[in-house]
Amino acid sequence: MNQNPEGTSYCLSSWWTRYWERRDPVQGVARYYCLSLQQDLWGDWELIRTWGRIGHKPTREVREWIRGPADAEAIVNQVHRRRVQHGYLPTKMVTF
Repeated sequence: MNQNPEGTSYCLSSWWTRYWERRDPVQGVARYYCLSLQQDLWGDWELIRTWGRIGHKPTREVREWIRGPADAEAIVNQVHRRRVQHGYLPTKMVTF
């Protein structure tokens, strides 16, 4: 899936990670959801989704190849709406 056969170019300024958390001590809920945009070794863009219990290793990780940062924005907006519907709050955004 290498989109740049002549050479690999990285755009580190477009890399980011966003976190959402859901905490409810009464119910014993402490969950997180993380979405990261980065490039692989060949310069292809991938969106990485991880989630699980706060303080533990990720329960699940899913990698999805996309065309670029513009495609990721539409996905992150969908994820944000869905996480908020499920009681998660955005906690931080990290850019590289």
